[in-house]
Amino acid sequence: AKFFEKVENVDDVRPPTLTGVGHKTRTSWLKSVLTAGGRARPWMGLRMPQYGEQNVGFLPEALAALEGTSTDDTIRKAELATQKIALGRQIVGKAGLGCISCHDIGGVPNTGTRGPDLSTINQRVRYDWYERWLHQPLRMAPGTRMPQAFVDGKSTLS
Repeated sequence: AKFFEKVENVDDVRPPTLTGVGHKTRTSWLKSVLTAGGRARPWMGLRMPQYGEQNVGFLPEALAALEGTSTDDTIRKAELATQKIALGRQIVGKAGLGCISCHDIGGVPNTGTRGPDLSTINQRVRYDWYERWLHQPLRMAPGTRMPQAFVDGKSTLS
């Protein structure tokens, strides 16, 4: 059976909530979703209607302002090194936090519950939102399947 036909994954085929979207997303990503078919969940059949840039106007910037934040298109980049890449693979793997159990990575789908592709998360969400998400996913999205990666500021791997 296809992924979205599995009963255990039914919650994962609903569209994400728009609550807090101005604070969560990078402005250019939100604009891409509204005008250019940007998508973080390619397996979902449901698509955001495309309104055209002229109709969307300054909506992405206005959503950020409405939520008390400014527009942000900063991509936080880490210096790549062989050791960092190896540690990253270990952390997202089954022996680490197990991110690959739910998230696609680099277009490679996982076999279970599907979360957005982690290789492009820095293009979609703001770093400060992502950091809070790792610390308090249930507080930010009650009922989420995302486990808490940090407790009292310490990794659950320690």
